[in-house]
Amino acid sequence: VDLQALSDVLLSTSTTISNHSTTSEAESLSSSEYPGTTFPDSWDGTNTASACLLVMDENFRLPEFLAYNYHALPLRYLVISVDPRSQQSPSKILDRFRDQGMIIVEWS
Repeated sequence: VDLQALSDVLLSTSTTISNHSTTSEAESLSSSEYPGTTFPDSWDGTNTASACLLVMDENFRLPEFLAYNYHALPLRYLVISVDPRSQQSPSKILDRFRDQGMIIVEWS
């Protein structure tokens, strides 16, 4: 996993969010930049949080962590990198949060 590239993605997303306060997030981030990602109409990119996680066999912790931060922060954009040595995939858990409107980019 290229940690510098991961950091660059988060920084560019944060910059995009702060620089487009009059433009909806769906308009400012194109689907070509994030293939397979859809942006909910209700998500305007303001007053939300982004996070980056590196996980390895953490599936038992993910639902509570994501649910708490979804409501407390509110966490709406997540880049998650799965360690290559991991025995479990978090994809099914992440799909539940995608259905709630979170934008999740999964790196493996």
